[in-house]
Amino acid sequence: SDDKLSIIVENLENGEIVVSIHPDKRLKSASTIKVPILHAYMIMRTEGKLIETSYHKKQIKNMIPFSNNSSTNTIIELLGGLDKTQKILEQTKVYKKVSLIEHIPENGRSYKNIISVSDLSRIFRELWHHRLIGSKFSREQNRIVSIDMLNLLKLPGHPWLKDRIKAGTCYSTNKTVHLWDKTGFVKGSNGNAGIVEISTPFGRKAYSIVVFIHRKDFHNIKLKTRK
Repeated sequence: SDDKLSIIVENLENGEIVVSIHPDKRLKSASTIKVPILHAYMIMRTEGKLIETSYHKKQIKNMIPFSNNSSTNTIIELLGGLDKTQKILEQTKVYKKVSLIEHIPENGRSYKNIISVSDLSRIFRELWHHRLIGSKFSREQNRIVSIDMLNLLKLPGHPWLKDRIKAGTCYSTNKTVHLWDKTGFVKGSNGNAGIVEISTPFGRKAYSIVVFIHRKDFHNIKLKTRK
């Protein structure tokens, strides 16, 4: 009864908001913050302010499908640190609530980084329509970045990283469903954000789905240990 829900579902074909509950509430982002960090990386890469190496690619792959915290911190520093990365994100005008305050410790207990479900929905909308890095870059540059990000978001991670949009849902055994997403969990905040593409009587349809269950007074939550 103490848990609260923030959710937004958007039809990516026409921009219709299908579901919206507390879309602009500031939430502990947990690992979903790694999607905006990847966004900032792609901007810097396209601007030529960093030259991508095989080492960088490995860190990016570790950060997204495997949700590695050490690799995430490496990418933040590659971008110039927390303040610089935050500034890059603010300049995109995509984010309204995002706040990158702290590096993610190895145990994942990051409580200060903030985002909203609307922020995440907007980034997936721009990603789907291949306009992620904005009009100052060419259509082809936007297309390349969007495809690269979608490929990363589709890769499987560790078997024990449960995908909350698909695992155990009606999508789980449906092989026609395509999913690009990122999960996030920290004590008091449990979320998933992504794009689901499904077959319908009217053809293939894509939706951005961002869902967070959160609790303000999270100190009384008892975490189960994995045996």
